[in-house]
Amino acid sequence: MAIYWTKELEIGVAPIDRQHRELFERIDALVNACQAGRCQDEVTDLMGFLQDYVQIHFGEEEELMRLCEYPELSDHTREHAGFSGHLQELVKSFSAQGFTSPLLNDLNATLVDWLYDHVCGRDRILGQWLAKQAAQSL
Repeated sequence: MAIYWTKELEIGVAPIDRQHRELFERIDALVNACQAGRCQDEVTDLMGFLQDYVQIHFGEEEELMRLCEYPELSDHTREHAGFSGHLQELVKSFSAQGFTSPLLNDLNATLVDWLYDHVCGRDRILGQWLAKQAAQSL
């Protein structure tokens, strides 16, 4: 399943939107490589990138939430930790088993579905809350 970035996915916080776009593009590249039979060649590099990048992204997003005293910080952070843990499991599975069809399905469910749902759900709520806070401080 491909994953595409569209303007409708923006939450209104430019640095976070740029990072989300990069995540979408990299995950799409990973899924496309796997569907084209190049998964074995590209998955290690892309998974390594994703492991590092989500930690940077989650860290910056969580710092913003802390600075703004976002009331949903703990739930949001818990979702980030869950995703990071599952990504670690996928990396271990790939290292131990190599590429398999169940791994591709898990990649789709974990990376594509989770990211899309998280950005459209929890991150969109964060963006709305930040916009409201900014409007109130004017």
